[in-house]
Amino acid sequence: SIGVTFNRKQELFNVPFVYGFDWQKQNGRTYDVNASKLNYDKDRSGIAPYVEASIPLGQANLGLGLRYESWNVDDADNVSEFIPRLSLNWESPKGKLLYLTAGRYYMMPTLSQILYEGWGAIQSPNLKPEQGWTYDIGIKDEKAKNPWKLGAFYMDMEDKIIWNTDSWMGEAAYINVAEYKAWGFEGQYKFNINDNWSFTPGFAYTYAEEKADSSADWVRSSTPRMDISAFLNYKQDKWRAELAAHYYGDRVVDKKSTGKFANDDEDIFLVNATVAWDVFENQTLRLTCTNIFDKEFIISSSGYINPERKIIASWECKF
Repeated sequence: SIGVTFNRKQELFNVPFVYGFDWQKQNGRTYDVNASKLNYDKDRSGIAPYVEASIPLGQANLGLGLRYESWNVDDADNVSEFIPRLSLNWESPKGKLLYLTAGRYYMMPTLSQILYEGWGAIQSPNLKPEQGWTYDIGIKDEKAKNPWKLGAFYMDMEDKIIWNTDSWMGEAAYINVAEYKAWGFEGQYKFNINDNWSFTPGFAYTYAEEKADSSADWVRSSTPRMDISAFLNYKQDKWRAELAAHYYGDRVVDKKSTGKFANDDEDIFLVNATVAWDVFENQTLRLTCTNIFDKEFIISSSGYINPERKIIASWECKF
C-alpha cells in the first residue's frame, strides 16, 4: 500500500476552511492449491478530495464538511460515495463548549479482511463497504485547569463487516451483516499534575446489536461494551512522552468455534507507549511501541485480532 495526503488551511471571505485529498494504491496477492481458496492478484486505488468550512453564527459555530471517496477495483464493481458532515458548537460565557455532530460513515473492506485465510477459514472477495450514519452530542471544557468532556453517541450502519464462524462452506469467513446499530456514552478528565506531567482517565460504554439479514432478529454484537482507558503524559522543552493503557471488558466474541479463540470472552488489557523529540523546528523524531506486553486477543465484532508488538521509528517534517 502506498499513499499521498495533502491538506491546506486558509480563509475565504473571512470564513476559515480546509481542503485537501487522500490518495492510495493497494495490491493484494495470495495463492493456494486448496480448491476452497482463491488465487488473487488484484489492485485497487482510491482518491478522496474533501473540504471543510467553519461558519460563525453569533456565539455558535457551524461546521460543514464534504468528502467524496472513489475507488477503482480490479475485476469488481467500482464504488464511490459522498460523505457529508455537519457540526454545531456553542461556547458558554464560562468556556464550556456544547457540540452536536452528524455525519455519513463509509469504509472500504481492508485487504486483510478480503484475503484472510487460515485453518478453517475462507477468503471473502465480495465484501461490501460499510456505510451508515453517526451522531454525537456532548459538552467539554478544554480551558479548565483540569480539562474534561462528556458525550453520547449513536450509529446506524448497513453492511458492517464481522467475523462469522457459520459460513456457507462450514468455514469461518468475514461477511457483511445487513444492519448494525450502537449507542453509548464516554467521558474523560485530565489531571494536570504540574507543568510537565498529566494523567487522563477515561471511560466509554457501547451497547451494540446487529442483524444477519433484514428478516432476522437483533442479536448482541461482540463489540466490547466497556473501554476503560488511562493516559500518562510528559512534556518538557523538546520532549514528549505518553503511556496509554486500555481495558476492554464485558464482551462475547465467539461461543461456537472450537479453535484457539473459542469462547474468548475474557477481558483485554493493552498498553502502548510513545516518545517524541523535536529535533529541529517543524521536525520531530518519534519512537512508538504498540502492545508492549505482546498480548493477542480477538478485539472486536469484526474478528479483528489486535496487532502483535510493534516498534516504529518515524521522522516527521512539516512545511
